[in-house]
Amino acid sequence: MQQSDILEVLESASAGAEVAEHELELPRVFIDDIEIYRRLLNDEVDVITGGKGTGKSAIYRMITETRVFEDLHVLAASNPTGSPEFRALFTGDDSEERLRSIWVVYFASLIGNFVVETYDGVPPTARAVDELREILELMGLRKSDQKPSLLDRIRRAKSVEGGVTGGAGGFELGMSLKFDLPEEEPSASTQAVVLNYPDFFGLLQRSAEVLSAHDFRVWIAIDRLDECFTRNSEAERRALRGLMRAVLDCSQALQFLPTVRVKVFLRTDLFSRFSEDGAFTNATHLRRNDISWTFNSMADLIAHRLMGSAEFYRWYLSDVSPQDRTRASWEALLPDLGTKKPGRRGDRYSTSQTLCIWSADGSSLYNPRNLISLINLALFRARENQRRALSMGRANRNTHPLIGSGEVQAAMGELGRRRFQDTVTNEFPSASALAERLRGGPGEYPSKGELLQRLGIEDDDSTEAREALSVLLLSGLLGSKAGGRYYVPRLYRSAVFTTGRKARTGGPSEEVNDAENDLLGM
Repeated sequence: MQQSDILEVLESASAGAEVAEHELELPRVFIDDIEIYRRLLNDEVDVITGGKGTGKSAIYRMITETRVFEDLHVLAASNPTGSPEFRALFTGDDSEERLRSIWVVYFASLIGNFVVETYDGVPPTARAVDELREILELMGLRKSDQKPSLLDRIRRAKSVEGGVTGGAGGFELGMSLKFDLPEEEPSASTQAVVLNYPDFFGLLQRSAEVLSAHDFRVWIAIDRLDECFTRNSEAERRALRGLMRAVLDCSQALQFLPTVRVKVFLRTDLFSRFSEDGAFTNATHLRRNDISWTFNSMADLIAHRLMGSAEFYRWYLSDVSPQDRTRASWEALLPDLGTKKPGRRGDRYSTSQTLCIWSADGSSLYNPRNLISLINLALFRARENQRRALSMGRANRNTHPLIGSGEVQAAMGELGRRRFQDTVTNEFPSASALAERLRGGPGEYPSKGELLQRLGIEDDDSTEAREALSVLLLSGLLGSKAGGRYYVPRLYRSAVFTTGRKARTGGPSEEVNDAENDLLGM
C-alpha cells in the first residue's frame, strides 16, 4: 500500500453527517435494529426523548421520509425551525388551557385535511368525507398553500372561557375556541362559530372512522421543538404541558385505538424542564421511551458508516468476516487509546469505549453526534497532514492505524470548543459566566462547597447556588458522581482549560488518581 493509496482511503472514509438533516444517505447509514426504533414501529411509544445528538431527528426522518408500512402515513407537523407561528406558541402569554385547545384543533385539522385529500369520493366513506370537508371549510381550516398557515389560522381563534367541560385524559376542560367564519361578501357582517372539546374530538373521531374503514393509519410526528426554546420560561413550559396533555386527550378520545397517533420527539432535558415543577402530574400516563446508546451500539454505528467507503472497505474489510468488521474497522482507523477500568486491575476500555466516554458531556450519556464529529475531525486532520507530507516528500504514515493519537487528541480539543459554543453558550447563556469562573481550575471538586467556592458563591443553600448548579448540570458542562463530587467532563476540558487535578480546600490541588482519571477521560 503506497502513501498515495493511504491518502485515497483517508479522503473516502467518513463517519457520515453529524446532523440527521444533512445526511443524504440516511436510509443506508441508519441502523434500524435499535430498540427504541423497533418499539416505535410497533406503536409502543408516543414520546421519544433523548439528549442532543442521540438520533431523535434521524428516527423522525426515517418515519417521515420513508414508507415504513404500507398501511401507515406519517404527517410531518410544521417545522418549528421555519415556522414563526409554531414558535409563537412558546413565547406568548396564552393560558395552558388555550394552548391545549390549539394543539388538539391542530391535530384534528391535520388529520381531517389528510382524510379529505386522500378519500374524496372514495366509497364507502364518501359521505363522511364530504361532511369533514364542510366542517373544515366552515372554520376556514381547509389546508392550502396560501397564507396564513393552518396553525396560524387556528391560533387566531378567540378563546371562550367556561365552555363545555369534560373531555379526555381525566381532565376538566373549560375552554372553547371561537372561529370567525369566512365572509361570503366584503360587506357581510362577520359571523363566528364556537367549538368546544367534544367538537374538536368529534372531528378527530370522524376522521379516524374513515381511516379505519379503509384499514389505514396516520401518525402526526413533531420534531425540533428545541428550536422554540430560548429562555426556559414559564410560557415554554405551558406550551409543552399543553402539548403533552393534548396527546393524552387525543389518545383517550380515540379509545386508545392505533388508527391515529401523535409522535413527539423531544430532548430529555426539555421534558424534565417542563415537568420538574410538579405542574404536570400525568407524565407516567405518556407512552415515553428515552433513547440510550451502549458501547457496542456506538461502535457498530461508526463501523457501519465506514463500510460505506469503497476504498476503506477494499483495503481493510473485504477479507474480514461480517462478525469481525466492527473490530477491524476501529483497529484499521484509530490507534489503541484504551484506558484502565477503575477498580479492575488489568482490565482496559477499548478505543471505541474510551472515545464514547471522552465525547460524552456531564450527563455521562453516550452521544452519537459527538462521536461522529470526533471521528470526522480526526480524519480531517489526518488528510491534511498526509497531503502536506506527500507534497514535501516525507510521507511515512502507517497503514494500521490510519489516524495517529495526536490527531485524535487535536480533534478532541476542537470538538470540545465547538460543543461549548453551540450547546453550552448558545443554549444556556448564564452558563458562560460560570464557565469563566471554572476556567483554569481543577477538573474535579470533591464537594459542593468546594465547587461553589470556585464559583464565588458563599451560601450553599442560596437561590444563586441552586440555580448555578442547575444550569451547569443541565448544560452538561458539569457532571456529578457518588459522594457529592462534581467534575468537568473531558469533552469540555479544552474549552475551559481545566487541569487534571482535584480541588482541595485549604491547600494545593492534588492529582486525581488513575482510576478517577479514566472515568473523567483524562
